[in-house]
Amino acid sequence: MNKFENINKKTIALISIFFLLTFSSFKYVPGLFFTAEIWILYNILFIALIFIPEKIRDNFLFNRLEIYILFLIVYVPLTSAIQSSSEFGQPLIFGLLAQRGIFVTGSSLILLHFYRKGYFVIRDIEYSLVFLAWLNLIACSLGLLFLDPEQFSDVPTFVTQETDIAKFKFSTEFIVFGFFYYAFSGFWLKSKTKSFLSLFFLSFYIFGSGTRTIIISLFITYLLLVIKWSSMRKVFTRVTTVMLTLSTYVFIFYLIDSDKFNHLIEKFIAAFQVVFTGQLGDDSSANARILEGYLALPFVIKNWFLGNGLVSNQWNGGFNSIFDYFYPVDIGLLGMIFIYGVLGAIIFCYQFKLAINYIYLLPNYGDENSNLISALKGVLLSCVISSVASGQFINYIEQDLILISILYCATFDIIKRKIKCN
Repeated sequence: MNKFENINKKTIALISIFFLLTFSSFKYVPGLFFTAEIWILYNILFIALIFIPEKIRDNFLFNRLEIYILFLIVYVPLTSAIQSSSEFGQPLIFGLLAQRGIFVTGSSLILLHFYRKGYFVIRDIEYSLVFLAWLNLIACSLGLLFLDPEQFSDVPTFVTQETDIAKFKFSTEFIVFGFFYYAFSGFWLKSKTKSFLSLFFLSFYIFGSGTRTIIISLFITYLLLVIKWSSMRKVFTRVTTVMLTLSTYVFIFYLIDSDKFNHLIEKFIAAFQVVFTGQLGDDSSANARILEGYLALPFVIKNWFLGNGLVSNQWNGGFNSIFDYFYPVDIGLLGMIFIYGVLGAIIFCYQFKLAINYIYLLPNYGDENSNLISALKGVLLSCVISSVASGQFINYIEQDLILISILYCATFDIIKRKIKCN
């Protein structure tokens, strides 16, 4: 029987919309930014009108993931508002509103709520994420091929300007999932077809976006997990196979478009020169990050424990009115410590403690949800690696918590099946 025969298309569609809203996939699309604000409001209403009353009826029975999310929703806005008011004089109300996005972490509570109610199963989540991976890949690829970013240069939420070159801002999180889903499915099943399909997702970042941080994190993550899942006897063979495959892929890339290949290599070299020498080079993007790092460092040292808080763009123009040009997200982990301090960074890191707890209870392979679980492991590990440069595990914590919530549901699913068998 074809495993796709019993798909509930309505359920898949609803889950897909849920993920698109939680991942703020429409935030860069002209005219659709309001969807992010609507989703924040929906999360607030869900927590206040459904989640909290339900917990009261259950005698305040929370799991650790739920407690963590509620703690973040209270701690992050309050601490950030107080610190930004103390350091920059920003009114508390602006500080609180600047952190309203933290309420989207409530999406994990929504997922857990409807999973417990039996409205969907883990396989529905898998189908939805695979569907979104292909949809994300096709939509972004078509956008790069047939749209001219210069025509949208007056829409800053959709296009960014780098060294006088306009580039689209695309949400590509599901493409990362697609790469790991097919790469690891191919690894476990020894399927050349699935391994080949993973190259479509990898190609987007190499031929399309050229995002160095993501390319490096994808490669390192895949290599680390392949080594971890391989026996000592097979490590050398599998790593050699990966390296030969990658070398062949790079050679084909060079033959197809040598100019683009050379440009990408030059970007990597320029970035590494700036990082390892600490001096400005030919890469304007890397140079900007070095300069922003110098701006942030005195404030990081001054308020290292609790941070300096987030300044709203709606208050006197935000950080740019204070530093001329400054975006904390540009300097990755340093920027996140600038906002939240060392204590905040540690609190945000706790999400991975939860993830490890759930992963420990899940088999590497052999379970019916193994392809999904392996992909989620890859996405989360790549997030850890890329966060050094991007601060993703803090800046987009709602995305990580959704994936961790799925791992929680997967462990719950295994326990239910064991009880049923007994």
